[in-house]
Amino acid sequence: MIKKLVWSNIETLINDPFPQFDYVLPGLLKHSVGSIVGSGGIGKSMLALQLSAHIATGLDLLDLGPLPEGDVIYLSAEDAEIIFRARLKYLAEKMTQNQRQKLISHFHLLPLVGHAPDLLTADWATLLMSLARKQPRLVVLDTFRRFHSSNELDSGEMSKVLAVLEELCGDNTTIVFIHHVNKSSAQNGNITQQASRGSSVLSDHVRWQLHLAPMAADEAKTLYLDEHKRQTYAQLSWTKMNYSAPLEPIWLERTEGGILVRAPLFPNELNATANNNKEQYNELKFRGSK
Repeated sequence: MIKKLVWSNIETLINDPFPQFDYVLPGLLKHSVGSIVGSGGIGKSMLALQLSAHIATGLDLLDLGPLPEGDVIYLSAEDAEIIFRARLKYLAEKMTQNQRQKLISHFHLLPLVGHAPDLLTADWATLLMSLARKQPRLVVLDTFRRFHSSNELDSGEMSKVLAVLEELCGDNTTIVFIHHVNKSSAQNGNITQQASRGSSVLSDHVRWQLHLAPMAADEAKTLYLDEHKRQTYAQLSWTKMNYSAPLEPIWLERTEGGILVRAPLFPNELNATANNNKEQYNELKFRGSK
């Protein structure tokens, strides 16, 4: 059954005051669908959790700037509650008492491991619609593959899944799903809009996409970082933003508990960091030659 259709009033559109865009995250407009993509184990879930905490509490470990606060629903179909217990404890250590109280009040975690959620079934679509009616500012799906049983290479099937997510957004909710990159991008380090695994629909139909990628070996070499240190860094890139001007990529460093923090490696600080590490490298090399 087709829902009621309403024609736009062009006179109202051009005569009313200019609309004030409400961004849930940098570049991510309210009531739209976005994605966070990256290879396995890079830190996508922790990134999504930290962004959720930023909205729920104001805690800004990524130095993104102030964001409007609100309720967040995090649907985890990949990691069990015990994993989030550890992650949230590490995050809570960074919070003030007021921020902890906000986390308790405004962050809502629903573990779904073992429940096999499927957006294209009536029961799960109804459940998620009931959650959307609570009008959270953000809903996170972790991870996309675990919220459907369709072929991700089938553009028709993926269009149906994305249509369900768009319907869930309504006028007041924003949805971000976590997804993996394709094998080629994972192996070659390609940071592009089309790095997302599966049908191009998963990139074309979302309005916003973040890409979390490991530091390449060549980049680490220019910074005089060894292999162990290289693996602690990841570059965060806004590979798609339909409703905002482009943003520069930023470097993040994985710290204790997997928490990501802003790293001074891009763009202006990169040369300074390289020079500093080069001096340390040469000093250690000099000592070793004695």
